[in-house]
Amino acid sequence: MRDKDGCMGATACVVIPAFWDAHQEPGDWQILARWIDDNLPYSSLFFFPTLWAVNINWHERRVRRVHSYAQPRGRWTRVDEYALVKTRLVPIL
Repeated sequence: MRDKDGCMGATACVVIPAFWDAHQEPGDWQILARWIDDNLPYSSLFFFPTLWAVNINWHERRVRRVHSYAQPRGRWTRVDEYALVKTRLVPIL
């Protein structure tokens, strides 16, 4: 089904148990965020604290946004090839 602008998209919730086993420190979800940013044509990512689960959203009109409900929380943006830097916090209810 297409949206009001005639575009299509999809979302998948992904958990990678081996990644969680190896990376359980606060903020380690960013390692996975960097890899996805470098390798997948996503539109938005939403990270969760449980097992670093991530909702990966693909859309024909990509926005390339990374959000996290895990610490550090908020909206993040890629500023160089090595780091994600917080640009502004998104209120989390």
